[in-house]
Amino acid sequence: MSIPYLWGTDKKIISNFSSEPGYCPKCEEKAVSAHVYQQYNHLLGIPLYPTNKAYKVRCRHCSTHFYGEAIPDEVRDYIASRKREAGTPVMFFVGSVLYPATLISLILLFF
Repeated sequence: MSIPYLWGTDKKIISNFSSEPGYCPKCEEKAVSAHVYQQYNHLLGIPLYPTNKAYKVRCRHCSTHFYGEAIPDEVRDYIASRKREAGTPVMFFVGSVLYPATLISLILLFF
């Protein structure tokens, strides 16, 4: 059994945008927006390393969320190109540097 806060995964929004070429399949309005998330593993709440990027698509007019095959092809293609452009922020690598540096400092201090 593990305590969720000690070790786990989380996600943060790294990019928000409107999908200009897309129409909502439900209400036919041109009001589709997307959020690109960076998923990461953390230790004690400090990000260790990023794992993958995901996205969520929502119609701003009817508030419907779309997943998988429900997303229109032109919207999916546009989001894929924007997802590639959304870089991974440096903050997701803080733990990868902080924890080993702390461990090395403690070893050098006490031995």
